[in-house]
Amino acid sequence: MLIQHGLVPDDASEYRCCIRDVRVEKGRIAEVGAALAPHDGEETFDAVGKLLLPGMVNAHYHSYGNLWKGTAWGEPLEIWSSDTIGLGGRMDDELAVLSAYLGIAEMLRCGVTACVDHVPHENRVDAVCGAYRATGFRAAVAPMISDIGDDRALCGMQPKGELPQDIPQRMRERYDEWMRAWHDPNGTIQLLCALNAPQRASERALAAAADIAKKHTLGVHTHLLETRWQAESAALEKRDPVRLLDEYGLLTERTGLAHGVFLNESQKERIAAAGSTIVHIPTGNLFLGSGRADILAYRKHGIAIALGSDGSNCGTGQNLLSVLRAEVLLSRLTEPDYTRWMRIGDAWKTATENGAAVCGFPVGAIRPGMRADLVLTELSDLAYVPAIDLLPQSIFLADRLDVTDVWIEGKPVLQNRRLVCMDEDALKREILARAPRLKEEGRRALQAAKADKQPFEIAYRKRMGRKEE
Repeated sequence: MLIQHGLVPDDASEYRCCIRDVRVEKGRIAEVGAALAPHDGEETFDAVGKLLLPGMVNAHYHSYGNLWKGTAWGEPLEIWSSDTIGLGGRMDDELAVLSAYLGIAEMLRCGVTACVDHVPHENRVDAVCGAYRATGFRAAVAPMISDIGDDRALCGMQPKGELPQDIPQRMRERYDEWMRAWHDPNGTIQLLCALNAPQRASERALAAAADIAKKHTLGVHTHLLETRWQAESAALEKRDPVRLLDEYGLLTERTGLAHGVFLNESQKERIAAAGSTIVHIPTGNLFLGSGRADILAYRKHGIAIALGSDGSNCGTGQNLLSVLRAEVLLSRLTEPDYTRWMRIGDAWKTATENGAAVCGFPVGAIRPGMRADLVLTELSDLAYVPAIDLLPQSIFLADRLDVTDVWIEGKPVLQNRRLVCMDEDALKREILARAPRLKEEGRRALQAAKADKQPFEIAYRKRMGRKEE
């Protein structure tokens, strides 16, 4: 296939858009140039007047949250978590599949072609992977390993019950099963070895994660130091989560660290030395009041920054363009020297190439040899009138990309604004038919979670009171 006359951001010229042709062969970008001649019998696609972009990469995302939109409004992470645990527990395989499909549809319509799906429910991993395989959407699925609850991980809390003993060995066995069933780095699905978070893993669980990652040669994914309470707890317990990851061999150049809001200097240096990536989630951090990650300071240490949306029940949806805008604007508040602000290419890479490194797929750029995950978008929005510099106008002025066509591995998944990888209308009908049940299940889950939330609310208010004094 030859895509002709598209406006392609050129990384050699400050990402200004140039008219280019892109040849795709066997799922990869074979050639990029001006006025390429079609081969005999080659399919051609006219992209004149349209912006041709590499698909964006959502480097931290929870698909189960798509069906729980509107269930949260204004609580910090530690209190909100009881709600989301309860809601997640109401998911069966059918709901997990519907939720994954809903996220895929939303991401494709926003120009996102790949994600890291950080899955907290081990009994739903097969269902979620099946949804990705059926649609051809590119996913790095990261099933969480965790055997410590926040009642043990956070200072000021009283632990409930005994620490479960069977989780580390069970997750070793489950990863063996998932690898056989789904892992295909040469295709569109692979696994990552995932912790929920280092503080939520015992020494046995950390050792199990290290064994899994080494045995299967997997990248690593985890939440990291999202809130001040987590950071203070780690300091008080002298259990530095970054050091733990490093000591267990889980901090490498293939490690994605989601959030990373509260990092001290030694932690930044350790992450930089390992070559790990911070996955910045500005809208999720703001939604939960967690704080603002100083990504420009991280970049000074040489730490790569990727971008994620988090879940639809604790963020602002999967429109990564709006998340990117928030990232760029918020970063300027921490740096008075405007010459150090992110350049357009640096910002764009957080939503593309840097996220691709976290996923573990060669995507995120329009260059020969890369997988052909491509997005074509119209420029009819008033944000492009006049069209001066298309990529900055997209980031700062367009509410969302007007996506007309999407290819993953060179295969069309959206054509002329219509999803061809799924029946979107049928998906909507099925979800709407289940909406009354979902609403009732959600109400029951939130009601049941009140008792679990109360100790966290009390401890949180005590901590806030001490801050105010």
